[in-house]
Amino acid sequence: MKWTKRGLFHSRLTGSWIKNFKAWKMALDWTVWVYFLVPGTWIAAGTYLEWWREEPFWLTQLPDWVVLLPLLFFALGGGLRVFLHEADMLFLLQRREWLSSLIRYGAFYTLLMQAAGTALLCGVLLLPLVKGLGLSSGSILALGMFTLVMKFAIGLIQNMMFGRWKGLQKLGVDLLTALLASAVYLTAALPLLYEPLWLLLAALAAAAAGAGLLRRKLRMKGTFTADVEQERKASAVVTEMLLTPVMEKKPLIKLEKPLVFRQSGRIFRKSDAGTMLAEMRMKAFLRKFANIRLWVSFFAVSTAAIAASPGWLGLLLAGTLPLLAGSWLQQHWKEWAKEPFIIQFNWEDESLRQGAFLSGWLLLLPGVIWLFLLAGWLTGGLMMSAVMAVSGVFYWWTMNKLLNTIMDPVTNKE
Repeated sequence: MKWTKRGLFHSRLTGSWIKNFKAWKMALDWTVWVYFLVPGTWIAAGTYLEWWREEPFWLTQLPDWVVLLPLLFFALGGGLRVFLHEADMLFLLQRREWLSSLIRYGAFYTLLMQAAGTALLCGVLLLPLVKGLGLSSGSILALGMFTLVMKFAIGLIQNMMFGRWKGLQKLGVDLLTALLASAVYLTAALPLLYEPLWLLLAALAAAAAGAGLLRRKLRMKGTFTADVEQERKASAVVTEMLLTPVMEKKPLIKLEKPLVFRQSGRIFRKSDAGTMLAEMRMKAFLRKFANIRLWVSFFAVSTAAIAASPGWLGLLLAGTLPLLAGSWLQQHWKEWAKEPFIIQFNWEDESLRQGAFLSGWLLLLPGVIWLFLLAGWLTGGLMMSAVMAVSGVFYWWTMNKLLNTIMDPVTNKE
């Protein structure tokens, strides 16, 4: 088979897309669609349309710079795909024109992907841009063009500086670059936000700067190793994003004692087997930062969903969302109960059920009370929030008992 420059780029691009597709296919199974994506999309879309029909009061009070922050953060997250591999050192370094062509194709592909991302983000921000700031279609188009060319230029700068510094020097240079880029973006965008023609001229100036940076990138030598490392990170960004919540990372600082329950003191007064199991499980759960992060993230998203929903829908979500967290805790229990220290004891079935029920109820109880309190306050004020908070305690006791019956914690006993 005779390779061409374009054929090599197409092969690398196809391989990257296939790899990412397999990662997404593995992560987005039917349970994710049923429990999270479909309900989340339905709630978000309904709320968005409701705000279009009647914008909330806070939307018209947003300062210009607050609305521009998502676009600024998007622009700062630049990058450049070059599709270089380590094995290319044997061939491409000997053919400079092939290396330049691959980088040029990668830059064009990067620009296309960034244009799609910019268009998507501007579409999501149409509500605050139109209803909040009162921008015209011309101003939004000019703002999108300016954001796109700034993102491309920032990505080129980050690419050319990659690997030149390490440690605190790298942190300082990255911070300085981000501050300077933010200053340039806001200095141009804020004064010209309502002047689309001048903002387009600023975009053209940024585009000219980006073209100059690309020409300089193509002339640079000795950057092959840095380009390969950046491509490796860029090609694995989807996989790392999907696996980060489930991968256990080694802590940067090892502690002789955990941050919580340092003295291994008792939580409950009772010493029966079920209570002891619940106590050990709760300590193991709270000592693991990944569990705390997931707990906080879940209830933060749940809080936002309830706050953005009408009163009756907020009450429904307050009763439904804890069931998802409860099913996750049941799976966590079954995995924890298989640990070598736990399975070496001959626990009775009733003790296992009691331990799973008590620990699951207490671990989620603060979050459930908060969701019911919030939903009640949004529906009927302070008195309603107090009634709903008390109701949440009994509700979660009943639902946790039901989950404990359906997802029997003894089924995986060994």
